[in-house]
Amino acid sequence: QAVARAVGPAAGPVHLNCMFREPLAPSSEEYSPNLLEEVEAWLDSGRPFTTYTRSVLHADATGLGEIDDILGKTSRGLLVFGQLDSTEERQAALTLAKHLGWPVLADIASGLRAEVEGVRGIHWYDRILLGKDAPLLEDAQTVLHMGGAVISKRLNAYLASRGSRSYIRIAEHPLRHDPGHAVSLRITSAPTAFVHQIISTTKPQKPDSGWVNKLSEASTRAGEALVSALDSDNTLSEIAVARSVTKLVPAGSVLFLGNSMPVRDADTYGFPAEGSRAVVANRGVSGIDGNIATAAGYAAGLEKPVTAVLGDLAMLHDLNSLALLRDSKQPVILIAINNDGGGIFSLLPIAEHGPHFEDIFGTPHGLSFGPAAELFGLSYHAPASIDEFESAYRSSLKAGASYIIEIAGDRQANAALHERLDQEQKSQ
Repeated sequence: QAVARAVGPAAGPVHLNCMFREPLAPSSEEYSPNLLEEVEAWLDSGRPFTTYTRSVLHADATGLGEIDDILGKTSRGLLVFGQLDSTEERQAALTLAKHLGWPVLADIASGLRAEVEGVRGIHWYDRILLGKDAPLLEDAQTVLHMGGAVISKRLNAYLASRGSRSYIRIAEHPLRHDPGHAVSLRITSAPTAFVHQIISTTKPQKPDSGWVNKLSEASTRAGEALVSALDSDNTLSEIAVARSVTKLVPAGSVLFLGNSMPVRDADTYGFPAEGSRAVVANRGVSGIDGNIATAAGYAAGLEKPVTAVLGDLAMLHDLNSLALLRDSKQPVILIAINNDGGGIFSLLPIAEHGPHFEDIFGTPHGLSFGPAAELFGLSYHAPASIDEFESAYRSSLKAGASYIIEIAGDRQANAALHERLDQEQKSQ
């Protein structure tokens, strides 16, 4: 792969990244993997690890013969949609889903986490992978992945664990973007051109309806279990906010999700949308700077109202951009999750290793955003319960002006809630 990138299209220097294995925190766990087991089938096959096709950007069907053969033999296939960057790409993805009839695992940043007629959305796949129904997903013969990388760590682990089974990756760029080294067939194509060719030239096998129905039922059970667990109290948790926001964001508007926990909570716990709305995120380097400015940019560029969910550190990194919200012609409702530091680290093994955890990872700052709202002339709410939050959010929508809604979080309580919900799902 390094040689191919060095001398192929857009040739240039190649950086070899030797990743550290997880966990990165100190661990007494022994590490003795049999690295050859995962590649023995490939070594015996005499084929390249990943087959790359020539571009079909210009409706050139060259290179689609192998995918035609795979689709013709697949009765249990999964569609995975990562981040999609335009209405055209999202429409192409839906067209493909209807053509193949395969169940869909849609990342929150795909903008397709919605109920769509003719599409079998497995919305709670992350929860399925955690519980007793996980073998249903493992029965998939083929995965076809369109769009960017997915957020769910469990889904990424599942994709990386598929061994020699077909994993087809569609992307418009030549970059590998395959950290688990699992892709078996790579198509370099614009999604719209690829879908046009698939519909024109391939005859997919009829899906295994029994398997699809079981997957759909498992997703429904996982969603109902989550609703039951979260509806039992009125606590204003980060997870409850993710659930409420994904339900309440109006059709025709934009939901912008900040990195770290906001996008992960929305992906794992967010509910399918009613109606069409754009869901966007600054994925890639997953940085926390410039997020307020990005939200303001979406409001200006798309000329649509924006709801943005950001963490407190992202807010602090871009505080001056609150001036853009004050002057925005389209309202930006900024939901600030303030858990006094880097909440994501409390969910990782490093949280068990301190005395220096708070100074280096937790990084508490002791600040709130009420004074910042006043400084920039923005309306401000600080709800104390999930009911108060939903009321404040609806009021902000009606006002048609930019608002800051600050959620006071607790990192330890948030980690405990994640753990409780995971344990309950494992026991389902």
